[in-house]
Amino acid sequence: MPIVRPVSRVRFPVSRLRLPVLVVVSTSIACLLPGIASGSTGGTTAPGTSASLERTGGTAPSHNAVRPVARTLRASPSPVVAPRLPALRLRVDHRQASRVTARVVVLDRETGDPVARYDMNRILTNRTVTRRFPRATKLAPGRYTVRLHVKDHRGRTLRRGTSTTGKAGLTVRAPAPSPAPAPAPSTGRYTFPIAGAYSYAGPDGQFGADRGTYSHQGQDLAAAQGTPVVAPIAGRVRQTAYQAEGAGEYVVFDGNDNRSYFFAHCQRGSTAVGDGQAVARGARLCAVGSTGRSSGPHLHFEIWTPGWRTPGSSPIDPLPILRAWEQGRSG
Repeated sequence: MPIVRPVSRVRFPVSRLRLPVLVVVSTSIACLLPGIASGSTGGTTAPGTSASLERTGGTAPSHNAVRPVARTLRASPSPVVAPRLPALRLRVDHRQASRVTARVVVLDRETGDPVARYDMNRILTNRTVTRRFPRATKLAPGRYTVRLHVKDHRGRTLRRGTSTTGKAGLTVRAPAPSPAPAPAPSTGRYTFPIAGAYSYAGPDGQFGADRGTYSHQGQDLAAAQGTPVVAPIAGRVRQTAYQAEGAGEYVVFDGNDNRSYFFAHCQRGSTAVGDGQAVARGARLCAVGSTGRSSGPHLHFEIWTPGWRTPGSSPIDPLPILRAWEQGRSG
């Protein structure tokens, strides 16, 4: 009988059996990868990828880039003679708004204090417009800064730069002086220093009045703002200047009588003479005002002998001298 031999099991290498399976699985995964990589069935690129940045320009627009810009702001004409006021020429550019809300504030250049405001409400952007101050606006002679304030529909304010500050200068000059009044009839050689109605101040405004840390060195004369202040005698102007925390706008005058005269708190911009200028008796020096440390329009008047604040000089009481000039007598 034939001998039956057991059939031995054939063992194939494991690697050879797995290779086709791996090829099939990897091929299936590769077919699925495009859908997985896209992140959606529609094949669009997910937000934040390089493709989306290319469409938006790489970065989102900054808040500063869309703020309004004051391309033009000019007061014309300047200087201007009071009471006239200039027109305002301005242009505000904006990338996202056709109109903005605008107003201007006028600041005293010496003190920085606001003296006038003008609400222009809504103005067109990206073009030059002209606006005029309301008729009720009054600006005394002086130097000012005009500052533009703007808000758009989202409350964004001006983007200010070195060439787009939204500021402009404005100078207001006093009107040309009226012809000097004829000297008051007198038998002396002096003219009263105020060419108009006036009144003498009480004890607190007289010579020697106690002011706490010092004594009052002159006589105060109340008068309407703008009343001419004139030279009481022929002589020469020693100094003109402005002292914000004291005398305000003032004139120092050396008379031909060996005395010096001091006129303080003059109206801003009203000084009609210059340092070293020779003036005749009755010539206009400035106008009554309330500049510096002053509570109202008046002339602070001092007399010094033999000169103004020179070694050995001192102030004298002007009141009896002023009384004498009123009566046409030399004081």
